[in-house]
Amino acid sequence: MKRAIYEQLLKWKASKGHKPLILEGARQVGKTYIINEFGKKEYSKYAYFNFDSDSSLSLIFKDNLDIDRILLALSASIGFKIDSETLVFFDEIQTCDRAITSLKYFCEEKNDIDVIAAGSLLGLYYSEGTGFPVGKVDFLKMYPMSFKEFLVANKEELIVDLIIKKDYDTIKLLKDKIEHYFKIYCFVGGMPEVVKRYIETYDFNEVTRLQKGILRSYDLDFSKHAKNGKLEKIRMVWNAIPMELSKNNKKFKYGDLKKGARAKDFEDAIEFLKDAGLIYVINNIKKWNLLIKTYEDTNIFKIYALDVGLLSNMNSVPANIINDMDKIFAEYKGSLAEQFVLSQIFANGIENVFYYNDATSRNEIDFVIEESRNIVPIEVKAGINLKAKSLANVIEKYNLKKAIRYSLADHKVNDIIEDIPLYCI
Repeated sequence: MKRAIYEQLLKWKASKGHKPLILEGARQVGKTYIINEFGKKEYSKYAYFNFDSDSSLSLIFKDNLDIDRILLALSASIGFKIDSETLVFFDEIQTCDRAITSLKYFCEEKNDIDVIAAGSLLGLYYSEGTGFPVGKVDFLKMYPMSFKEFLVANKEELIVDLIIKKDYDTIKLLKDKIEHYFKIYCFVGGMPEVVKRYIETYDFNEVTRLQKGILRSYDLDFSKHAKNGKLEKIRMVWNAIPMELSKNNKKFKYGDLKKGARAKDFEDAIEFLKDAGLIYVINNIKKWNLLIKTYEDTNIFKIYALDVGLLSNMNSVPANIINDMDKIFAEYKGSLAEQFVLSQIFANGIENVFYYNDATSRNEIDFVIEESRNIVPIEVKAGINLKAKSLANVIEKYNLKKAIRYSLADHKVNDIIEDIPLYCI
C-alpha cells in the first residue's frame, strides 16, 4: 500500500549530510513495511536486522561500539558486505540500548552508510539513562493511514486528486460515493493491517476482530513496559478515553478516573501513553495571540486515541450500523468526527494543535492551529448543522481573518469562514 511518508524518506536520502534516521510511531502503523519497501526499491543492497526476533544481535553491540567491528559482524550475519550502497535497518531497536547508542558513531564515523532505526515505545527509553545519540540522528514520525491513503488503497486515486486540487464542484457530484468511503474509514480506521484485510474481504466483523487484536497487543505492551505500579493507572487512562470524549466539553478530568484523583496521580500514565504514540494530548489555550504554544495551559486538556477506527472499536460501534454512521456521530457527541479531523491534521505534519476555552467556559473551539502568522480556529460538525455560536463569538472577539469549519455540508466560503466537507480535509 502506498504511504505518503515514502516521499519524506526519499527527501531524507537525497539530503546532503543526513544522519541516521529514527522512524517514530506507535506499534502497527506500518513502520517495518514501509522501510522494507524503501530499502528494496531505493538501494542496491538492503540489510534488515530485527533485535526482537534475533536476540543474538545484541551481542554484537555488547563489548564496544567500534563501528568497523560492528559492520563486519553484521555483514557476516547477513551474508554480504555492508557498504555505502546498503541501507541498514535496525528494527525493534528499543530492545538493545547499545544499538541505540551506536547511532551516534554511525553518524560520526560512517556517515556514508544509511541507517534507519525503528521500534515501538522508543520514546520511553529516552528517559531511562540510555546513551541516546542527541543531535546525531534525524527523526520522522509515522501515523496510521490517512483518509487519502485509505482512498488510494481502495484504488480511488482520482478522488484523491480531486481533493488535492480542491475541485469542489466535481466533488459535489460524487458526494454520496466519497461520503460512503468516509463513513467506512471512520469504522475501519487507518491501521494498515486492518485496511488491508477490509480491502481483501469487505468483512466488517473481520475488521472488528483485527482491531481488538491490536488493542490487546497494546495492553500487553503496557504489561511489559510499565514499571513502579503504573500499569493499573495506564489502563485506567486508556480505557477512559471513550467516556471522556463522549462528554459535551470532552475535557479530561482526573476525578472521572478515581474519586479525589489529582494530576500527580495520573501524569506519568498519560506521559507513558503519549510517548508510546497511542494518544494525542490537546492542551487548552485561553489567550489568543501569535506563538500560541506559549499560552497553552497544560493542566486543561483533551485526550484522543491515535486512530479513529480503534476509537470506534473502543466505543463498541457495531459493524451492522456502518450505513447509518450519522447515529453514531450523534451518539458520541461528535467525538468520532473530531478524532477523524485531528488524526488527519497530524498525518499532514501539523503537530502544534490546541483547543480554546475562554475563562467563562461558554466559548469553546474544537481545535486551534497557527498558520502563516494567523491563529486559525477549526470547528468540527458531525452532520450538516452549521450552527456555531462559539466560533462566531471568537471571530468577533479577536477580529479573526480566517476560520475553518468541517462538516458533512458542501463546500462554501464567506468572508471569514470556509466550510469544508470532512472528507476533503
